[in-house]
Amino acid sequence: MKKSLHASLLLLILSLSCTKIFAEGNCPNGYYPVGGGNGGWQGCAPMSSGSSSYSPPNPGPQWATRWGAIATDGANSRLGGAENLSSKRRAQKAAIGVCKKNGGTKCKVLHAYYNQCGVLAWGDDWAQTYSAGTIEKATEMAIQQCLTKTANCKVFYSGCSYPEQVR
Repeated sequence: MKKSLHASLLLLILSLSCTKIFAEGNCPNGYYPVGGGNGGWQGCAPMSSGSSSYSPPNPGPQWATRWGAIATDGANSRLGGAENLSSKRRAQKAAIGVCKKNGGTKCKVLHAYYNQCGVLAWGDDWAQTYSAGTIEKATEMAIQQCLTKTANCKVFYSGCSYPEQVR
């Protein structure tokens, strides 16, 4: 009987030594329980050592969109443009403001663009806007499309609103 008691005790000790020991909340050593509450999901998070040796990975550069807009009063041959604004609404409002400052009375936004360049080409009886990644491409396309509708197309406005690195 003593032998079987010793054998049982030995098996019990061996089985306990083969299992992982968990800290409070079933988390491994060096971790603490998070979440849970009322039987919900629970996980483990690393304990802070008091020093801030851990830093999250660098997410890389962060970019902010920049908007531009072109507004015209065709009846009075007036225009206004805006560049590098933080929202479409601000760009449109600024372009209308410049158009009115230039003598327009019924200024309306013809074109809004972001993170690129915008161009307005005006011919004998037609205006054409276009936006593209470069001022050269936007100019080429605006004039080309304007010439399909009218003659004597020239660039009257061009501006770029490229994204701005904020971090």
